[in-house]
Formats: sequence, C-alpha cells, structure tokens
Amino acid sequence: MRDGIGPEMNRAEYVARIHRVIDHVETHLGEELSVETLARVGCFSPFHFHRVFGAVVGEPLMAFVTRLRLEKAAGLLCQNRGLSVGQVAEAVGIAESTVFARAFRRQFGVSASQWRKEGGASLEKSKQGKAEGKESQDPQGDAGHLSKTTCMKEFSMRDDVKIRVEIRETAAVPLACVRHIGPYAGNDGLFQRLFGKLFAWAGPRGLVGPGTRTLTIYHDNPDVTAPEKLRITVALTVPARTPVEGEIGAGEIPAGKYAVATCAIRVDQYGAAWQALMGGWFPGSGWQPDDGPCFEVYLNDPGQHPQSLHEIEIWEPVRPL
Repeated sequence: MRDGIGPEMNRAEYVARIHRVIDHVETHLGEELSVETLARVGCFSPFHFHRVFGAVVGEPLMAFVTRLRLEKAAGLLCQNRGLSVGQVAEAVGIAESTVFARAFRRQFGVSASQWRKEGGASLEKSKQGKAEGKESQDPQGDAGHLSKTTCMKEFSMRDDVKIRVEIRETAAVPLACVRHIGPYAGNDGLFQRLFGKLFAWAGPRGLVGPGTRTLTIYHDNPDVTAPEKLRITVALTVPARTPVEGEIGAGEIPAGKYAVATCAIRVDQYGAAWQALMGGWFPGSGWQPDDGPCFEVYLNDPGQHPQSLHEIEIWEPVRPL
C-alpha cells in the first residue's frame, strides 16, 4: 500500500470517483468545498484524498477549486454586469472581498473591475474556436432525446459559414460520458480514442441505436483556462438510470433554453461556426449566453456526405439580454 491507495482499487474506479468530485465542484462553486466535503463525495479518506486527486488530475485539489471559481467569476463579470464585484465573488464562493481581489489579480493579471471594463468584448466570444481542426464522430440518426421546441429562427453568415439558429428548450437529458483534461484542438486522434472507448462500452450493451446522439461538452473557457487544464466530455445519450462503471461516467445535458446553431461545415470550419454564433448571431439576437456548459451535437458521418461536410449543432445556454 502506498499513500493509502489499496491494490484492490483499480485506476478505472479511481477515475470514476474523481469525476464525481469534479462534477460536484463544478455545480457547487458557490458553496463550501472543503477537503473533507469533497473526500466524502468521492468516497475517499480525507487524509489521503488530496494526494489522490493531485495524482489523477495533475493539479492540487484546492488549486483546482480556486481556479474554477475565478474562471467562473471572470465570465460572470462580463455576462452579468448588474452584479457588483462583491456579489460575483460571493456567487463563486469567495466571501472575503480582499481574498477575491488578490486571487483574481494573481490569476488574470488585472483587477476584477478592469477585467470587466476591458475583457467583455473578448469574453462575449468566449467559446468560439473550441473545436477548430477537430473531426466530428459517428453518425447518429434523428433528434433522439433532445427537445426541438422552437421559439425563433434566424440565418447568419460569417467566414463562408452559414448557420441557422433557433431557440430550443429541453428537459434534462441523461448521458454516458468519457472525460478528458488537457489540450484538444486539432487532435483528431484524441477524439477518436475517447469516442472509441465510449462506443466499445455502449455497443455490447445495446445502447447505440437510431435515436442515439453523440456530443462533446466544453466545460472551460479556452480564453482563460490554460490548454493543459481544459476539460471536455464526450458523451452519448442514454435511457434514464442507465448504470455506468469505471471510466464511463454518468452525466446530463441540463434542462433549459439554448441557442442551437445548425450548419454543414468542413473539418477546418469549426472555429468559424462558433464565431458565427457567438460573434455574429448573438449581438443582434436579444439573447445572451447563460451560465452552463455548451456542446456540439454530431448529426452525420462526414464520410457519407457528398462533400465530406460535417453536419453539426452547436448548443449554447441562453437567457434574455
């Protein structure tokens, strides 16, 4: 035994537990997140948990928590200008204003007020270019579990990419997931491996059918998160309460309203498609990005398309401007 790690627990079990902790942190940033609390979430001994987390994730536990809090604050400062800096700090779980001010300046090199003043323009485009150079994956039939309640339709052109945007509202959608931490842009092999692992698990269990949808969820803003710390989840839709195991985790698409951009693009136009939505459609839409993950849904097999185009949907959570 080393550092309290028993030989009976394999790596897959460790990764599954750490993923539960990461999910908990991401959805409870405004709450108390002590080592003891997070160790209970992951079913680890508090004495050894910080070592386990650091070994698996490659980042100390509380540094990870603080970074996610500050990165969320960076987004809130620009997307929720009605909140004071102090209210933003409280919303991400840092109640002491001086602590927040020092930590924010240390992370981003400017004060929170200056970030809000000067960083808004770039942050409104926060998620553009996330998957540039990435190939989309296996074809997956029709709309599956995702709602298609449509409130509005528009068309936008940007950089030779045409997108059709509509507002949809969906209930929560259960997912089976494989997660990754690290760079991903332009890494075709990475996505092939991640989806390959997911389908190798789902296929024998009869979970891949005409209504199944595949997607990639982006948890971090590449404008503020270092490439080696970026988190993505590749996933497929599954029936509710589908049991998962090991490195295959459970997740969901949160219920709510989304701007959904549909397009057919070349493999090198993913960044342009995100830009068409974030920088082209949003400013005149009457909507703004809401707090929550954005994702891509893959609609076809590009190899079967006459022009080898990738038919995708880009989902961005929204609220009224």
